[in-house]
Amino acid sequence: MGFLFIPLFALVSLSGHAWSENIGWVGFAGPVYQATIDEETGAFGGYAWSENVGWIKLTGDTARVCSATEGGDCSSVISPNSGDWDGIVKLKGATYGPKVVGTVASGCSLAGYAWGSDVVGWLHFNGPTYKVGLAKCILPVEPPHVFDLACSFNAGPKVLISPQKTSRLTWECQDADECRILPTVGKLADPSRGFFFFYTAST
Repeated sequence: MGFLFIPLFALVSLSGHAWSENIGWVGFAGPVYQATIDEETGAFGGYAWSENVGWIKLTGDTARVCSATEGGDCSSVISPNSGDWDGIVKLKGATYGPKVVGTVASGCSLAGYAWGSDVVGWLHFNGPTYKVGLAKCILPVEPPHVFDLACSFNAGPKVLISPQKTSRLTWECQDADECRILPTVGKLADPSRGFFFFYTAST
């Protein structure tokens, strides 16, 4: 018997253009190239294109201008014609990087900047008339909020001895929206203030 594994995450295609004051427009999709971003890890992949510097290969958190490498193959060997520039464009840094903006209803795009040294300069992912769009919104999931919930309960008497049929139960809770005794025999409307609740038990 065979099993078909379908991943929950996928590569999301990018579209549109980014802008650099030094090298001009950088396209993220075209007839023969496509840039992507990993939905799970946020890592970039694929290729972008610039009319001025040519192919740009995206890998993880960095990109590389292929024309700055020997043979234009985006290898680690710097081209002797690049003026010692390694062609690296840092897509993320300590104080900069792309972030997803927008909504599922209106569509999402990238905002923020990348840095490509003095050659590329700041690469802007969006502006008044342009943006780098996403084929699917990748919005961060807010982690659940953990409350430091504290409740104390007291009953008196704790043991009912016939013919006694009632015990007084008190409780106090902090950081709670409400407190209840189950099965439903009462409800605390104001959790910051304890109050007496009478619970009738039969023996």
